[in-house]
Amino acid sequence: CNAMEGAMYSFPRVDFTSTALQEAKRRNIPVDLMYCLECLENTGIVIVPGSGFGQKKDTYHFRITNLVYNFEEFSQMLDSLEKFNSSFHKKYEEKLRAKIQAEVLQKTQFKERGSRVIIKTQFQTKM
Repeated sequence: CNAMEGAMYSFPRVDFTSTALQEAKRRNIPVDLMYCLECLENTGIVIVPGSGFGQKKDTYHFRITNLVYNFEEFSQMLDSLEKFNSSFHKKYEEKLRAKIQAEVLQKTQFKERGSRVIIKTQFQTKM
């Protein structure tokens, strides 16, 4: 994200994991809208999905308007946004890790049945 220099608006780019993209698809909403809604629910900060501004395909942004004049309040808002962003990405990475762990467990069960080489090859290819 570029530093804001006297502008009211900032338009940072957000990269999403495949897990977040799948969750947005399951909810039938754009992933940047899902991000903005979860930000509002978790922080009270209103940000606008970039999909409403004609962003390039497979890139994701949000627009934030800076109307906070007090530096301390502005700093607190940015801290809240940073914490939300970290927790959002962690939330969807953990789902991916849990899915991979479940697949490993499933393949381990097959491994105990004697398919050790086949299972190892399938898992390495999938990763």
